[in-house]
Amino acid sequence: MKTGPQAPRSGAALAASCDFQSPANPTAFRRWLFSNCLVGPILTSYRATPQELLDPLTIRERQIVQLIAEGKSSKDIGEALHLSVRTVETHRSRIMEKLNMHNVAALVRYAVRRGLISA
Repeated sequence: MKTGPQAPRSGAALAASCDFQSPANPTAFRRWLFSNCLVGPILTSYRATPQELLDPLTIRERQIVQLIAEGKSSKDIGEALHLSVRTVETHRSRIMEKLNMHNVAALVRYAVRRGLISA
């Protein structure tokens, strides 16, 4: 079991360590506890930008979208990322399914909008 500052804390321990003035309204208290003591520290430690929180793609999928948008073939992407051609094609298929896109042109537009490539 971990101890010290890196040790995971129970919900009760987190609640006890947080400073909430008036627990008279249980709903307000739960909302405050959730945002300030439970979710806030987790998101802060993750250090994700708001754009990353809204992006449905993983880091690897974003890399692949970037390379597809740059015009690379599955073979070139595989060599660059040390993946098999089949793995790249599977990633491409799942990316397009996640984003509900049906062609490479739509992926290129997505990459430009997300700043993965310049126009």
